[in-house]
Amino acid sequence: MIKETSIKGLSSSLVWKCSLCGEETSIPTSDFVSLPTKGRRAEINLLAVGGMEMIGKGYSGLDTFLGQVGIPNMAKQTFADTGLVLGQATEQVAVESLNKAQREEKEKLIGAGIQQDAHGNYQDEGITDAGWQKRSYNHNCNSLSGVGVLVGKQTGKLMDIELLSIQCRKCQAAKSKKKVPKPHKCTAVWSKSAKAMEPAMAARMWTRSGAYGVHFATQVGDEDSSTEKSLRDNVPAHLQPLKKEADLLHIRRNFSNHLYKMKAGFKGALSKQVIAKLVADFAAAIRNNIGKTDEMKIALKNIVDHNFGIHTTCGEWCAAKLDPSHKPKLPYGRYLSDPQLRTALESEMEFFTTTEMIDKLKNGASSQRAELAFSLLGKLAPKDVHTSSSPTLGRRTHLMVAQYNEGVAYSNLIWNKLRVKSSKQRSKIYKKWTQSSNQRGVWKKTEAARIRRKVLKQQRSAKSKTDKASEPISYKSGMGVENIAIEPQRKRRTPEELKDARRFKCNQPGCDKAYVQNGGLLQHMRNKHPGNL
Repeated sequence: MIKETSIKGLSSSLVWKCSLCGEETSIPTSDFVSLPTKGRRAEINLLAVGGMEMIGKGYSGLDTFLGQVGIPNMAKQTFADTGLVLGQATEQVAVESLNKAQREEKEKLIGAGIQQDAHGNYQDEGITDAGWQKRSYNHNCNSLSGVGVLVGKQTGKLMDIELLSIQCRKCQAAKSKKKVPKPHKCTAVWSKSAKAMEPAMAARMWTRSGAYGVHFATQVGDEDSSTEKSLRDNVPAHLQPLKKEADLLHIRRNFSNHLYKMKAGFKGALSKQVIAKLVADFAAAIRNNIGKTDEMKIALKNIVDHNFGIHTTCGEWCAAKLDPSHKPKLPYGRYLSDPQLRTALESEMEFFTTTEMIDKLKNGASSQRAELAFSLLGKLAPKDVHTSSSPTLGRRTHLMVAQYNEGVAYSNLIWNKLRVKSSKQRSKIYKKWTQSSNQRGVWKKTEAARIRRKVLKQQRSAKSKTDKASEPISYKSGMGVENIAIEPQRKRRTPEELKDARRFKCNQPGCDKAYVQNGGLLQHMRNKHPGNL
């Protein structure tokens, strides 16, 4: 080899010279594809940029990887230009995937016997949610972009997406130089606040649903925004949702937040353990009475009586009703007794048992399908990386749509659009990914997997409690400033020592029996020695 020519990104041509006749031959290191609008492109450049985008990395990620394996990287402009070519293909794949999902949703509705309404649409249930590209929890809600999704219940696939962004990098650069920006696809399509994005995105997606003949008459979502009002005000009347169902997970979290706000007024009586028990009862009351409006309302109101030791309205599920000696899973195995706490909890349950709230809860709806989309987007477009003011966020959102609807081998659809030749190795890898993904999906839905997750959670919780009890204080906010004395590490006791420590002997004359802690000795004194208690 005498030289390397035609270097473009990771592709080049190696020139070889025959040592016998002196003839020179040029051999390219990559195949090329001819695209209608972008000319010839090296396959290796498309694959490298696409691979980085599919794992949520950009130019710096490729630079780091190639630097470690000792391969020169492409220029940043080459990466950006290749990204634009990739973006056109990903958008086409995403649009085709959405159209395919819309047709499948409609076919399933027809197969289920749903009739067309006066406007030619089929009624369906739509799961909607939105997310910002910045971590914000009820404060500092100033994200520069947001993504909204709409999921159909029949297929569980994405029906539509909406992307709003406040900034455009090219427009900002031109403005700083006091120049007119060159023609480009501007990403700054939103001028209001970040909080107003979610209602607007939902209204746009609901309005477009009529184009593919589906009326999402039931809206499933969280209670965090004014989406419900926006759909009533900004969507044509024949496409507006007729009812709203709340996501059980968000309602449960909302109930927990209400209790934690009450905690300051009931120190000692309303502890974390008590709140966890009330929240668990709240979720169980809803899950066990799905579709039963009256029974659900009674079960929710019964939560207060049940935890205060009154079981007259409890069902067969209540162990205390069958066994009066049963101890509740509350601190010290004792029922709640504070009358003021009882009044406050009853008032709280009145809020969650109104007719409007029960209508939202009665079907046990879930928006987890929408949350899954944002989980995928979080891997492709991490929230700690700024991609809002460039086409990058749009590309990665389209990648999320393709992966969500088409599965792990979605990238093959993109390479077909770019006319990249298929290889045996990639086909083999796609097959392996698909099989592995299907096996994991089937396993996660089994009862054995659910029990396994529960057991692992209990083991972690038990270990955490044991470690906390036996280890000295090693982490506490401000402990260095406050100069908190570090306690000596306590020695872990053996199982025999723990067993002896939990047992007490009766000290009454003629009675030398030993009793387990947890009320055993107290019960013995009440039964055998009431006069000396």
